[in-house]
Amino acid sequence: MADVEANYACDNHSIDGSDDIASHGSVTKFEQKVQSATNNLNPKSIVGKVKWSDYSAAMHNEVRSAAFWLAVGTEFLATFLFVWSTTATVSDNFLLVSLVGVAMTFGLMISVGVYIWAPISGGHFNPAVSIALACTMDITILRAFCYTIAQLCGSLLASIVNYGLIAAENRASNSLGSTYLVNEGLSTAQGFGFEVLTTFIFILTIYATIDPGRSVSGGFAALYIGIAGLCCHLISASQTNTGINPARSFGPNVLAVALNGRSIVVDSITGRTVDMLGSFYWIYWIGPIVGAISAAGLYVMFFTLDDRRAGDNVQKRLKAYQKWQDSILEK
Repeated sequence: MADVEANYACDNHSIDGSDDIASHGSVTKFEQKVQSATNNLNPKSIVGKVKWSDYSAAMHNEVRSAAFWLAVGTEFLATFLFVWSTTATVSDNFLLVSLVGVAMTFGLMISVGVYIWAPISGGHFNPAVSIALACTMDITILRAFCYTIAQLCGSLLASIVNYGLIAAENRASNSLGSTYLVNEGLSTAQGFGFEVLTTFIFILTIYATIDPGRSVSGGFAALYIGIAGLCCHLISASQTNTGINPARSFGPNVLAVALNGRSIVVDSITGRTVDMLGSFYWIYWIGPIVGAISAAGLYVMFFTLDDRRAGDNVQKRLKAYQKWQDSILEK
């Protein structure tokens, strides 16, 4: 740890240019502003200057906090309710729900979920969101890991309950709302592109919403995030069935294969069958994660309007995200 502290001190010395200022005497206010802007734009200001002792201390405090474990449990419940309510809309092959209706369900449930759970856990119910926030140090790696496990477990339970609530005669060869390449002519690479870009839009909206430098707060934050989710489903539901959430693709796909086998009929007219854990399945994990990390990194490096989210102090970054969570309760 001493070596890390020493490297931190060395990096800080070279970036802030304090020795150069001292050797040349006083500087004008304009020069100070230029130096400050240069510091904020330096990529090292995001990760390279972090005091890892502060980061590890934050994780240590989380483990001992009842609020942390309540948040983990909340992510389990939030993901369970989200996955069940959304996949139940499309699980019964005899109930024809329009594309717009499905997109509305997903978008509105995202808004409802964020509004309910954000003050407690942040309202992620999506591993891609948790991983992105960990990469930009808005939450700790420990929290992202625990959230992801809880989210996957919640998704699996949601699919089990969904299966149990489907009429017995409709259970055979039911996809349970799984994600797959709906457009049969779509290649895996093209499906990957859809997942990356739609997740990019979704995560970019989240980062703009939680930016303390913007005036978005209260229920409007949840509304904007839900609208982004709705738009993403309108864009790609007819192509990839819209993943943008590895947990949403985990429970339904895994349970569909476990209960109904590797060949599930998705089109009763043409007799088309799909292996829900086939060679395309990876795009619903890698696509959202790549899109999420790309959007998060781009926003924090170039578009954030609050210095606390582009600075080197871990505690300030974590508190800035906590402030957004608290703002959901504002009237």
